[in-house]
Amino acid sequence: MSIRPLALLTLLIAPVGLGAAVMPSPVFAAPTAVSNLPITPSKVTSVTLYRGQALVSRTVEVPAGTGELQLVVDGLPNRVNASSLTAQAHGAGVTVRSVRYQRTAVAQAVNPEIAELDKQIETNRADHEVHRQYVWLLDDKYKVYTGQMGFVAPTAKHEMKKGVLDPKKLTIITEANLAAREAIVAAKIKRQVAMKALDKAYRLLHRKRSELTRGRQLHKREAIIYIAKTRAARTTLRLDYLVSSAGWTPTYNVRATRDGRGVNIEYLAEVQQMSGEAWDGVTVTLSTATPQMSAESPLLGPLWLGFSDSGQRPQPKKSLSFKSYASSQSRIRVQQQNLRNRPGRARAGWMMNKLAAQGQNMELNADREVVRAGRRAVKATEEALAVSYKLKGTMKLESRSDRQLVKVATLALEAEIFYEAVPLFSSYVTRYARVINTSNLPLLAGSYRAFSDGEFVGRGTVPVIARGEDFTIGLGADTQLRCYRELLDKSNDTSWGSRIQTFDYRLRIESYKHEAVQVRLYDRIPASKTKDLEIKLTKTNRTLSAEPVYKRDDRSRGILRWDLKVGKGSQGAKAMDITYRFEMKYAKDKHVGRQATGMMRAMQKDYEAMAR
Repeated sequence: MSIRPLALLTLLIAPVGLGAAVMPSPVFAAPTAVSNLPITPSKVTSVTLYRGQALVSRTVEVPAGTGELQLVVDGLPNRVNASSLTAQAHGAGVTVRSVRYQRTAVAQAVNPEIAELDKQIETNRADHEVHRQYVWLLDDKYKVYTGQMGFVAPTAKHEMKKGVLDPKKLTIITEANLAAREAIVAAKIKRQVAMKALDKAYRLLHRKRSELTRGRQLHKREAIIYIAKTRAARTTLRLDYLVSSAGWTPTYNVRATRDGRGVNIEYLAEVQQMSGEAWDGVTVTLSTATPQMSAESPLLGPLWLGFSDSGQRPQPKKSLSFKSYASSQSRIRVQQQNLRNRPGRARAGWMMNKLAAQGQNMELNADREVVRAGRRAVKATEEALAVSYKLKGTMKLESRSDRQLVKVATLALEAEIFYEAVPLFSSYVTRYARVINTSNLPLLAGSYRAFSDGEFVGRGTVPVIARGEDFTIGLGADTQLRCYRELLDKSNDTSWGSRIQTFDYRLRIESYKHEAVQVRLYDRIPASKTKDLEIKLTKTNRTLSAEPVYKRDDRSRGILRWDLKVGKGSQGAKAMDITYRFEMKYAKDKHVGRQATGMMRAMQKDYEAMAR
C-alpha cells in the first residue's frame, strides 16, 4: 500500500508558532501641502481668562529693515477663534496692514509624546494584522486536514475488499491527522488570545492619544501678518486671539485663626486649560467680563400695557414660584449679555428690549415675596459681570484635561465667631464666622473648604460679596457643644366648642468649652395662615431674639430664635435650659393631621425664599 497520503499529512503538520512580524503600514493619511514661509519668533506673554474662553497675547519679533514685510506666527492652538486675530504694533514706524489665519496639515506629530504613541499604535496594528493572517492560514490548514479524513475512509474500505488493508498504517494516518488538527486549534487559540491583548493595548494607546491631541490636532495653524515698516530698527508687535476650552471658577480655603478672632481666606481659581497650547511664564488675569461685548448700549424703548380684547377669555392667573421667577430672571440676564456680542445693533437691541419686557411683566404679576426673594439671584448674575483680578508674577499653565489651581490672594479678615444650634436637626452645634470683606477684592460666588485647627471640617458656598459687605462662613461642627430637644408635656382640652392643645418643650445646651460662647438657638412651632386654626406662643423662660431681620421675616412663620451667651463648663446640672409653651386652638370637630400636598408646596416655597 502506498503511504503517500501519510507523507502529505506530515508535510502539512508544520510548526504553528506566533511567527515573525511584518512591516507595518502607516495608520495616518499623508498630509497636504504645508507652508514654506519663514517662521517669525514669538512667545505667549499674557493670558486673560474669561468664563469659557481666554484672550491670549503673543509678543512677535519684527526684524530690522524697512518696507513691506510678511510675518508668519506658527503654533496657534486648535481651539483658536480665527476671526478674533488682531495685531498691534509697539511704538511708531510699524503699521499693521492685515492679519490672516492659515491652517495646513503637517507631516507628523510635533509633540514627541504623540509621535511615540503613533509609533506604538502602528506596531500594535501591524502585529495584530500578522496574527489575523496566520488565523486565516490556520483555518485553511484545518480545512485540508478535515478533507483528508474524508480521503482515508474510502481508501481503507477499498483495501479491505482486496484484502491488503494495513491497520497499523491506517492508525498512524488517523492519529497524525487528529494530532495535526489539535495543533492547529491550539495555535489558533494562541493567536486569538494575542489579538485580544493587542486590541486591549490599542484601546489604551488610543485613549492616551486622544487626551494628548484634545485641542492639538495634526495641523499647523499660523497667523500671517502684513506690515509696513518705515523705521529700520528691530521692534515687536502684539498678536491677540481668543481660544475656547479655557476658563476659571472661584473656590476658597477658609481657615479659622487659633485665637478665634478671625479667618484666613485663601482665594483660589480652578483653571480649565484645554486650548491646545502651553502657557509658560505668562502673566494671568482672571476676568468675569465678556471679551467681545459691544461698545454701545442699545436704545431703550417704551413698555406698553393694555387689556385683552373683550372677545378673548381671560387666562387664569398662575402663581409663580420663587424658583421659576429667579431662574427666569437669571436666564433673561444671560440672554441679554449674549445679545450684546451679536452684530446688527437694531436687531439685537429689539431682542434685548423684548427680554426686558418679559422680566418686567414677571415683576408686575409675581407675588411681592417672590420678587423680593429673587433679587439676590438676579443680583448675583449682574455682579458677576465686571470683576477682574490681575495675578502677581508669572506662571505656567499646561494644556491638559484636569483642573489646575492658582492663587488669587490670601485675605486675613477679622471675624465674629458664633455658634448655631438646631436640635430639630442634630445634637451637634455648628460653628460660624461672621466676616466683613475689608479687602480690596470683591468675592465671587463659589465653593469653599473649611479648616479648623488645621483639620478639614466641611464644605460650603460663598455668595457674591462686594467690598465692605459682610457674610457668614460655616466652620463645621464643634464637638465641645451639644444641644437637645424634649417634649415635656402635652394637654388636650375642649372649651365652648373649641379644641385647645397645649405643648411644653425643653431645649438644652451643654458646653465643655473653657470660655463663654455666643449661641443662636433655633426651634419652631407650627404656623397657620387660616383663621380656623389659631396658634400662639404663650410662654418662654428666655426672651426671643430682637435681631431686626429675624423679627421682620421669620417670627411670623413660627421660627423661634434665642441669642444666648453660654458660659464655660455649662454641663450636667449647670447645663442651660430653655423652656417654652405654645397653644393651638381650633374647632373640636376638626383634626390636625398630616400636611396636605398644598401645604408642603407652600413650605418648600418659603424655605427656598429663606435660603437665598
